[in-house]
Amino acid sequence: MNNDHYIFIHSSEPLDCGLDELEDELFAVVECRGDVTGTGTGPNGWNVDIEFESPNSLNGILIETARSLKRHGLGEGTNYNVCGRQRSLPQILDQFGIQP
Repeated sequence: MNNDHYIFIHSSEPLDCGLDELEDELFAVVECRGDVTGTGTGPNGWNVDIEFESPNSLNGILIETARSLKRHGLGEGTNYNVCGRQRSLPQILDQFGIQP
């Protein structure tokens, strides 16, 4: 994988499932376009790290991960770092016209 193409998702919101379950779900979403390379929890929340091979995969990965996170009831407290650019989950949903 290319370390220059990454998405770090961090949230302070509680999950309605286990982090391992979410990791498996996101792995299925990015399969063949990227890889979930790590997850973690700490005092300020949880995170999921994704690397992807081609910049052409970015929009599809953003759309599918945002849909997954939305299904779990996440919102304002969930943020993306996309190749160094910070965006909230609601901004991603709005960018792609995904209804909140």
